Amino acid sequence: MEMPTPCNNCESLFDLHDGVRSQSRPGVVICEDCGDREREQMERAEEIEDLNNNISDARHTLTLAKERLKELGEPFVETQPVDIILFCPRCQTQHIDKPQPEKGWENPPHRSHECQSCGIVWRPADIPTNGVAHIKTRGSQDSFFMTTPYHKDDDVPDYFSTPESFVTNASQ
Repeated sequence: MEMPTPCNNCESLFDLHDGVRSQSRPGVVICEDCGDREREQMERAEEIEDLNNNISDARHTLTLAKERLKELGEPFVETQPVDIILFCPRCQTQHIDKPQPEKGWENPPHRSHECQSCGIVWRPADIPTNGVAHIKTRGSQDSFFMTTPYHKDDDVPDYFSTPESFVTNASQ
């Protein structure tokens, strides 16, 4: 080595001619490895800042678009469906959404669901939903799990047994 120099970051020796200027500390020369790491850290920080700015811009654009829809008297509809455990209100069969290419159904975002057991169509919510076997999260206060025993004798009202009971109960 012509001019051995200790790196200000890692203290390893390098030839002064092989060193690089620190981008974060003006006037400091560091070894190439530390220079590469510093450059990667700065690029990462810039990318994070750019991504946060993009998110901020997208939120602003979304707010403006929602305001304009409101001015036009149109509701804003989320297109990303919410995963939800669904049961048919008539026959209580669990409803799990999946593509059915043989019927020309690719499972796009949707609000109404058709029971594959009894054939009724119902809307569980005013947002797009996706019937799933189970949800991915669990709350700390949740007490029902797939292993929770079902007691057939539980007194559960059948609000959807006939259209008349639905109308009667819906108006209450």
